[in-house]
Amino acid sequence: MRAAVHEGRDHLVLVDDLDVEEPRPGEVLVSVSHCGICHSDLSFLDAGLGSDQPIVLGHEAAGTVEAVGPGVTTTVPGDRVLLTPLAPCGHCYWCARGEPTACESAHAFLAGTRPDGSTPFSRGGDPVLRGVGVGAFCEQTVVPESGVVRLDSDTPLDVACVVGCAIQTGVGAVVNTAGVEAGATVLVTGLGWRSTPSSTTCRPGHSRPLGASASTTPSRPPASPRSCRPASTPPVATAPRWWSVWTPRWPPPNSCP
Repeated sequence: MRAAVHEGRDHLVLVDDLDVEEPRPGEVLVSVSHCGICHSDLSFLDAGLGSDQPIVLGHEAAGTVEAVGPGVTTTVPGDRVLLTPLAPCGHCYWCARGEPTACESAHAFLAGTRPDGSTPFSRGGDPVLRGVGVGAFCEQTVVPESGVVRLDSDTPLDVACVVGCAIQTGVGAVVNTAGVEAGATVLVTGLGWRSTPSSTTCRPGHSRPLGASASTTPSRPPASPRSCRPASTPPVATAPRWWSVWTPRWPPPNSCP
C-alpha cells in the first residue's frame, strides 16, 4: 500500500510497497481517510526514533474499519472511527486506578511498536515502525481496539481526525491538568490547534480566557503582553493546507512538508 516513510531524520520517501498485517486478537484494521500533522511527530524524530529504522508517523487520524481481530466487540467493519495514540490495556494496575495514560501497554508507542516489540508494518520483509502508536501516514493501519473510538455515521472525518490529539489535548489541559474553575481568568499562550480548544473550553464555565499569540509574519513586530485580550471569540490560526489535514493521495505532490 501507499505510505509516507521516514528513513532517517530528514529523509521522507513516498512508497507504494508497504505491507500491513491482518489484525491480531484485540486489534482493528483501519483505512485512513484523514490525518493531521502534529508537532509530536517531529518530536519523535528529534528524539532519535526513525533515525536508524524506517518509521510511519501520523497519529491524528480518522477512517473506516476494514477488519477486526478475534475478540473485538466494540466496533465492526464499516464503522467510522477516530484513532488515539495512547491505547490502554484496560486491566493493569494503572488502568484499574483510572489512570489509563500511565498504562505500560499504552506507552509502547514510545518505541514505535506493539507491547511485544513487533510492528504491523513491513517493507520488503523488513520491519517498519508504527510511529506514535498509530502510524497513519499510510492507507491502512492496525491499532488496538482501545485505540479506536466509534463515531456516528454522519461524522465528518476531516474534522474528527484532530479530536484524536489536538482537541483532546487542549481540552484536557483545562479540565484535567489546570483544573480551571468557573469565574477564573486564564491566560492561554498561543492560539493554535491546542490552545484554541483550551480557550473555548474555558468559556462554557464562565471563565475569562485571555489569548496571546506571537506574530509569525516577518514584517510585523512580535506581539507584546499588551496585545493580550479577552478571547470571547478566539481567533483561529490559518495553517498551511498540508499542516491542517493530511489526506492520502497518489501520485504524490512534487514536494513534501
